[in-house]
Amino acid sequence: MNETVVSMAFCFPREICFQDGIKTAWYLYGVGTHPASRGKGYARCLIEACVSEASAQSVDLCFLIPAEQSLFSYYKRIGFSEVWTNSKTTNQAAETQLRLETRPIFECDIELIDKIYLTAFPASVCRKKSDWELLIEEFRLSSGDGALIYENGQLLGYMFFYEKELALCEDVDAIRVCHAICKVSTWELTRFGDETPFALAYPLSKDCKIEENIYCDLLYN
Repeated sequence: MNETVVSMAFCFPREICFQDGIKTAWYLYGVGTHPASRGKGYARCLIEACVSEASAQSVDLCFLIPAEQSLFSYYKRIGFSEVWTNSKTTNQAAETQLRLETRPIFECDIELIDKIYLTAFPASVCRKKSDWELLIEEFRLSSGDGALIYENGQLLGYMFFYEKELALCEDVDAIRVCHAICKVSTWELTRFGDETPFALAYPLSKDCKIEENIYCDLLYN
């Protein structure tokens, strides 16, 4: 408007790994409008343009993660549907007889944890080797780490955690891991659940089933 940007939206190409194959997707990110220009439909115009362009390029679906819970109803009016919800669990660390063995995740483990990741959910954002490397680096730079978890020599799964909280827990017995790994009096775990809406998707191809739970925690994707 008068050579000044008042609204914006970004589109990042992604792939979603469904059980029946890989679908192409656009992740809509950074949708926003200057406060002085809100209420005029600019953001909606941009979102609809993104969806239209994605459809023209034969992309299977668009998805996004609203910045606030109040925005879910807004995106639903445009045509998006919920595909992922979170549930937070807070508990006291209890004494346990469980003896889990852990070791740090190394580059040579990436192929192994990627296979676990792809079978943990009905659908999930595909991660390249470089994505996993960035994920591992990010946690270690934030006083956290990643770990492979074993019990009696049997691999249970893997996890990523910060010093005082579990940040991701994919395909592991979350509650037992909390007790065994967290060295704090209480812990809070965020994982798939039915409490708080987290992500929305807009299907563009007829064979794209958005009723499946799409794991799309884009914080590290």
